[in-house]
Amino acid sequence: MPAPQTHKKRIAPAHSATGKGAGKASVANAHKGGGKGKGKLASRRPRGQKSIEPERAREIQLALIREHYLDGEPTGMWDARSKAAMARYQHDNGWQEKITPDARALIKLGLGPRHDGLLNPDRAAFAAPPPATPEKTLPPEAMH
Repeated sequence: MPAPQTHKKRIAPAHSATGKGAGKASVANAHKGGGKGKGKLASRRPRGQKSIEPERAREIQLALIREHYLDGEPTGMWDARSKAAMARYQHDNGWQEKITPDARALIKLGLGPRHDGLLNPDRAAFAAPPPATPEKTLPPEAMH
């Protein structure tokens, strides 16, 4: 009569392209449930700007009033009325409307990044503003 068989966990060699773990054995189908980043969601810091400072909100509101997207006086509070006006402005320019304000909208409103505190403003890598007046063009015959 053959000996009774016992069920054991199957041991399979660990394979790796880098050779790490060579010669070690791992238990096949062993999963401990710890995944990459699991359990860290609660401790993760929130990203991005969460609120708009009153001075900045006032600047944006003034620009939206100037462009006829907002009525009244600027309050300095980034409220539902301001968000709706910015969403309309972004929509009319073909940009996303969920996150307001969008960087492109701020730039087009003339409220892009400030370069006041730069150590080398003459050599800093940022786009130059468009010219204030249209450039003069030469007639085609003058180009030859």
